Amino acid sequence: MKIIKVGKNENIKTINEAIKAIDEPTEILLMDEYYKEKVVIDKNDIILNGQNKAVIDYDDYALKIHEDGREYVTFRTYTLIVKANNIVLKNLTIKNSAGEGHIVGQAVALHIYGDNVVVDSCSLLAHEDTLFIGPWSDDLIERYVDLLPENERFFKKIFDVSINCTYIEGTVDFIFGGGNALFNNCTIVSLPHNEDTFIVAPAHRSTVSKGFIFKDCKIMKHKDTKEDSVFLARPWRDYGIATFIDCYLDSHIKKEGFSKWLDTDRHVHARFSDINSYGPGASDLSKRVSRSKCQKRY
Repeated sequence: MKIIKVGKNENIKTINEAIKAIDEPTEILLMDEYYKEKVVIDKNDIILNGQNKAVIDYDDYALKIHEDGREYVTFRTYTLIVKANNIVLKNLTIKNSAGEGHIVGQAVALHIYGDNVVVDSCSLLAHEDTLFIGPWSDDLIERYVDLLPENERFFKKIFDVSINCTYIEGTVDFIFGGGNALFNNCTIVSLPHNEDTFIVAPAHRSTVSKGFIFKDCKIMKHKDTKEDSVFLARPWRDYGIATFIDCYLDSHIKKEGFSKWLDTDRHVHARFSDINSYGPGASDLSKRVSRSKCQKRY
């Protein structure tokens, strides 16, 4: 595998410049501590390695006016987007520094439209809508037909993503989308907010059977986040799947566990499970909503 170094003292100064130069499987080593870049990975077989120090930061947000005269909306706000297969992101901090959602709207850190993508030992930092894992639901594919290119809207398969030993923080719906993703040994932190919030907003199709699986994760609260103020998930679309297995739930998790989506009946078909959870947020499963599957840890 070819290796490219990127940094202010290297021949290639930016991550996007390195990606444009690639024509074979390549590992990109980030030599600096900070990159102010909106990164697009659109070629297969790339490892992007931050070497435990690199921060990739950008600050686009949903309410910002694009050069085309329209708002960015959620799906143009990413700091880093993956539009390719067989990608590894490791030892990185990916940050959207636009600010809080009640001020700027949604602001995505990492946006994934690719298969066999691995996120390993990273930090994903934002407020509202931190991590999106595609594909979209059919209605959104049509809604944004004149706003986004087809390779950011329509895909014929469900992506498989693996997220390991990664720190993810946010406020509202900060893990969302319709792909298959296994979150293994991750730390997921709800930042303080002035209203009740939601960690996961899944939008899976009825034919999807895996969805978002959280295994051996720590579902934690920021020191200023209120107790009993955060739902594990709510269904962004009808058949959303969120499964928590052997996870530690801190005291911010609401006793109901899962919520409906605003004034809809999407919760009727949602597939939510809470299996062998433990900690203050799992101390009384008797109050879990009846449509979720809950199993107590013994």
